[in-house]
Amino acid sequence: MRLGEILVERGLLGQAQLASALSLQHAHGTPLGTYLVENNILTSDQVALALAEQFGVAPALDADFVRADAQLRKRMVVHQAIELLAIPLFFINPRRVAVAMANPANVRALDRLAFILGATVEPMVASEAALTRQFEFLYRVRRKRAAPATRLELRSPPGRQPVAARASFPEDAEIRPALRSHRRRAKGLGLAPLKPFAGKPEPCAPVTPMADALCFTPTPLSSLPRNNVRTPPPPTRVMARRRLTPIMVPFTSAGAQVAVEQIQFAADQQALSDNLFTFMRASFGVGAMFAVAGAMAQGLFGFSDGRVRPEVETLRFSLSLPSCFRIARSRRATFRGLPPPDGGAVHGPLWTALCSQSSTDVLVSPVIVDGLVTLLLYAQGEHGGRINHLAASKMETVCEALSSSLLRFAV
Repeated sequence: MRLGEILVERGLLGQAQLASALSLQHAHGTPLGTYLVENNILTSDQVALALAEQFGVAPALDADFVRADAQLRKRMVVHQAIELLAIPLFFINPRRVAVAMANPANVRALDRLAFILGATVEPMVASEAALTRQFEFLYRVRRKRAAPATRLELRSPPGRQPVAARASFPEDAEIRPALRSHRRRAKGLGLAPLKPFAGKPEPCAPVTPMADALCFTPTPLSSLPRNNVRTPPPPTRVMARRRLTPIMVPFTSAGAQVAVEQIQFAADQQALSDNLFTFMRASFGVGAMFAVAGAMAQGLFGFSDGRVRPEVETLRFSLSLPSCFRIARSRRATFRGLPPPDGGAVHGPLWTALCSQSSTDVLVSPVIVDGLVTLLLYAQGEHGGRINHLAASKMETVCEALSSSLLRFAV
């Protein structure tokens, strides 16, 4: 789908507004998302969420730029960032880097970024207007505050012949030339030539690091699921279990090692599921498992207070919405702590299905199979309390054993 169609479907624009915006952005020579943000029609986060649905990657929100790693940003020279329209954000793991880009489908730009940063690139999409604004904040590159019509008149002198694009690499047209003194000025960005900043810096409020739970902006109402009511599935073998036998034996290091070995050497998928279920029952008071398919998560099982909760199997939500699940999937690492306060669209139905109260200490661990996040394991402590430290430390080992077993069954 095109960006305009996605915005109309989400209810952010009407058909008449879209037609007017398309005609004006074509006259100004700017992308649709950039025009909507620069003219205060939509916020940069709303456009980023729509672009994420269009490209099928994670969105780069304003909160992601706030917690960007300054040391990682030093690996890329400023003219390279402007040339590729990309800003490195943070490490997902020691060999994988999240990068905000205007066009995550440009394969040549991804290859150049991987070479410059020395790591595999996980693209996140943002509008050109948001990237241009971040160039000012993060790289201190000033741009001219001129009207769009004036810029078009100055950059389109009569008699200038268009430069022919290379036929062998048509996608190179998406890579903007660097802003150097011996090159022509880039056509899409209204940035001033790079000069050393000699003036006195303007006073500004100090930027303090924020926890992950506070780094998310409110979710637009249009991006929330329109209908979460689903018909319950037919009874299964798991739903037939009415009451679980309470486990009174304390969780020990030896018991954790036995559980890991049982999961790693399971004979079939049924034994694998039973061993994982037993480990989570012995370790946590509340637990659930979700299968990941693209940008959606589907509930597989859940339990709390010694009871199986079949309502979890009816849950289905988007991983593009703010939640602890989105953090664990995007970072490809375990999330533990206070859930994001604006993740009520995901956490509320989950806690209702689990018949549990909200907790300040939750755990979400991804299971990565063949480079893809396949499962997400969710856990809480007893009665909303803190999670057992030993069980939380063994969760990553269990996920690795589960990943190797699933890969073995697939082969």
